[in-house]
Amino acid sequence: MPSSTVLGGPAGHVRRVVLVLLALAAASACGLRVPSQGASFGPAAPPSTPGGTSDTGAGGGGGAPSEGNVSDVGGAEVGVTDDTIEIGIMSALAGPATVLTGPMKAGWDAAIRAINSKGGIGGREIEVVWKDTQGNGSLYAEAVRDLVENKKVFTLTSGELSHQAGAGYLVEKGVPVIGGESAAPVWFQNPMYFPIGNQYNGTAAMADWAVKKGGAKAVALMSVNLSVSLEGCGAAKTHLEKLGVPLVYEAAVPIGAPDLSTYVTQARAKGADALLTCFDIQTTVALLKTLEKQRWHPYVGAASGAADDDLLKAASPELLEGMVVIFPLPSWTDTTVPAVVQYKKDFEALAGRGARNSNFAMRAYVSIFLLKEAVEAVGE
Repeated sequence: MPSSTVLGGPAGHVRRVVLVLLALAAASACGLRVPSQGASFGPAAPPSTPGGTSDTGAGGGGGAPSEGNVSDVGGAEVGVTDDTIEIGIMSALAGPATVLTGPMKAGWDAAIRAINSKGGIGGREIEVVWKDTQGNGSLYAEAVRDLVENKKVFTLTSGELSHQAGAGYLVEKGVPVIGGESAAPVWFQNPMYFPIGNQYNGTAAMADWAVKKGGAKAVALMSVNLSVSLEGCGAAKTHLEKLGVPLVYEAAVPIGAPDLSTYVTQARAKGADALLTCFDIQTTVALLKTLEKQRWHPYVGAASGAADDDLLKAASPELLEGMVVIFPLPSWTDTTVPAVVQYKKDFEALAGRGARNSNFAMRAYVSIFLLKEAVEAVGE
């Protein structure tokens, strides 16, 4: 968990330093090896795995922001007082898009409540300005501008899946987006986005595991009709081509489809022995129920959006056995990791023991602790 270093002194230029520290904090918060002193820190490099778009919406992305970009908004008046640090959170809080990001609000709330109950960040409580983006890129762009120009928040975090509309503006203003949802390529190509884990490249890893660990010889690849899903499965497809494994079936299905019988039947008829999916949780549950119905147990690989308590409740042990779900950070089910134990304690304190855990909830939780780690590292 993050250190307890006290943040002191004026708030001016804190945001600028946070930008430099975020990569260090990300490694520390996830229990990774931190580079030695003198190493160059910055946002994640563009993904090395082809298959996604190179359009960041940020005018070139990949490098650290210039001094001019950051100093335009740096200063004591930007989202920090002696008592508070104000952040903006953008996500779908209502409507169809909450099928993906709904659990994130509970994760953010749990982390903020836990941190504030212990004195906040350096004696400053976290305050949140919420923006409901409804899974809409135009609403995301409007929310970004309002939070930066009118609400003057210190930093942002996001559960939105349509980032491109606001990404270039954030580079111009030098305002970081920390953690949250990290499936879209923009998290790895825009210098103002600081992702948790490597969800985008993770779909290529999913393909790699299917072949090298699962012995897949003929693969069916299924996405939902969302750009982030199509881009993720594109990376998996490219990696399968590198491995020389035939892709015998490919389909984009409606998000939340209750029955996938047609798609499963077609994949099976094509001779697939492995199904790789870039699905949300509801579509994954529908897939497993369809497989159960057809009594077919192929190798199943899934993106982290499928990791959810609902999955564990919906599928039989026979189907879950051997299923591989990629995670950008430790699973909430792995109670051997001290940080996971703390997450479960904080999450249950907010939502109760019957609360729905998901990879999205834990990612949101970690994003707030990533912010805490970075700001506390600024020190005096």
